[in-house]
Amino acid sequence: MKKYTLIILLFVFYSGMAAAQHTDPADVRKISNGIKLKLTDGIKLIKAYLFYDGGTRVPDSNLANVNQNVNMMIQLQRFGWVEKDGKVSIGASEKVTTSLGAVILNEPDLFSTLTDISAEDAQYITLKAIITSTTKTIKYFTVSFVVYDKWGPGKITGSYKFKLR
Repeated sequence: MKKYTLIILLFVFYSGMAAAQHTDPADVRKISNGIKLKLTDGIKLIKAYLFYDGGTRVPDSNLANVNQNVNMMIQLQRFGWVEKDGKVSIGASEKVTTSLGAVILNEPDLFSTLTDISAEDAQYITLKAIITSTTKTIKYFTVSFVVYDKWGPGKITGSYKFKLR
């Protein structure tokens, strides 16, 4: 029986999304918590960081407690996704692995049930990870993700690591 459990929820809410290229050196200053990002085809980054529920930023050590939500925020400029009548269609895949290489989540489209997302709401992409139990042999978790335009070529790929206290 596995001694760890993971719950991942991915949300797209708020407003506006992006115009883009690959991540340029200026974008590095906009990224916290060791998040690695690559943006293509018109997507432009405003900032990316980790935070706990309630809005408190995750320290650069990326430490969390068991059962504590770790949220990743990617804030983008508007106009990166293909828009039709003020709506966009984006997908998101996600894979979570342990430091031992075990895949504990591999989801091909976390946004599959989201339709008719307003271009304004697609400016903020939030990914939430909750580790509900673990073992001492697991040193960290790696979250790898792709957010992609279902109507066009825009894409964000990336990853980050976090540890449990």
